[in-house]
Amino acid sequence: MSDKIAGKIRWRIATVGWLAVIGWCTLRPAPEQAAAIASLKWYCVVCGDSGVADVLLNILLFLPLGAILHAQGWPFRRTLLVVAAISTSIELIQGQFLVGRDASIGDVLSNATGGGLGWFGYLGGQALRRPTVSMARRGTVATLGIMTMLWLATGAGLQPSLTGRDPWIGQPAHIGRGPQPFPGTLHRATIDGIEIPNDEMPSRAPWRDSIAIELNATRTSGEIFNRGIVLLRIVDTAQNVEVAMDQRGEDAWLRLRLRGADWLLHNPRWLVKRGMRMTPNVPWRFRWTWLRDRFTIVNEPMAGPHNRVVAVPLSIGLGWVFIHPFTSLVDSTRLLWTVLWLAFWFGLLGWLAGRLGAQASTFIGVTAIAIYAGVSLFWGMPVLAGEVAAAIIAYAGFGAMGIRSGGPSLSS
Repeated sequence: MSDKIAGKIRWRIATVGWLAVIGWCTLRPAPEQAAAIASLKWYCVVCGDSGVADVLLNILLFLPLGAILHAQGWPFRRTLLVVAAISTSIELIQGQFLVGRDASIGDVLSNATGGGLGWFGYLGGQALRRPTVSMARRGTVATLGIMTMLWLATGAGLQPSLTGRDPWIGQPAHIGRGPQPFPGTLHRATIDGIEIPNDEMPSRAPWRDSIAIELNATRTSGEIFNRGIVLLRIVDTAQNVEVAMDQRGEDAWLRLRLRGADWLLHNPRWLVKRGMRMTPNVPWRFRWTWLRDRFTIVNEPMAGPHNRVVAVPLSIGLGWVFIHPFTSLVDSTRLLWTVLWLAFWFGLLGWLAGRLGAQASTFIGVTAIAIYAGVSLFWGMPVLAGEVAAAIIAYAGFGAMGIRSGGPSLSS
């Protein structure tokens, strides 16, 4: 078999493989989203509360397909028409047969845009495999600029953004909402010291840099429920959730409206293992405090003994939470996703900088870490050693490969 025929076979396998990925991502029902998409129109372009994130993800999903078709010699117009046809077929199937999936013209446009960008990006990707010094310089500057904007946007996006619309409406657990009523009594619920009624709230919490929520409750059953128990909702007049606290088993599920949600990006939920462990028939206190650099969980009997505070740090490396395609949940895997997110950006920067030689690469790497730390300090967030280590390892590893692949020597 000649190399040319083998190459065609590999690219066709890649085409089928990526179409399978697209199908897996788009042709599965999502009944939990049915209520959220019921009001969306087919002609919307940026649809729903996380419309911008969905547009970005649709573009990214079809980028590889456009590049794969270009690699097989497909012209741009043919590529665009085929991608649009595939996307239209997916939308029709979603709209007719899949619960919780919305069919919209916006998805077709964003998918076609992704395919087109992938077609044009193929040559750039090929050049990136062995960039010239000139390309490496331009690419390094561009990547540093993009990374800086991402870190700044992450810090801004992680800030609370509770609505100013009045009135706020409290929905505590004792009204019996949700798949499973709370098995006990909710005695008191407050936000920043303001009582949360089962009705319109007389005033909004005067929050600035922190939000504190406290629940006092007594659980009367030791049974562990696998379905979610709604403990608290605070919604605005449009029924947009501003604060949510749920319990599943012994875990706490927390959600707070963030500034990233104002940009139509994903608004994450936070899972704290054993964050809602309660001894039956004992009055219990649960206190959740959201600060600029972390949120803290206190879960203890009201009469004592006092349990230690569990703190979850908020770092600049959490930018992935706003566009993650498969989950809006931040749990014990957050370090893994954060490392992968940082490794991508610092790895790309390291590869480009490596083409400029060891001395230039070292200077650029120090600059990138300094920017990361500086933005963290600007937003008052911690510079976590594990995240910095992941960034340095990714940068150094790809930088070394860039130097070995043909970068200038130390003496140049």
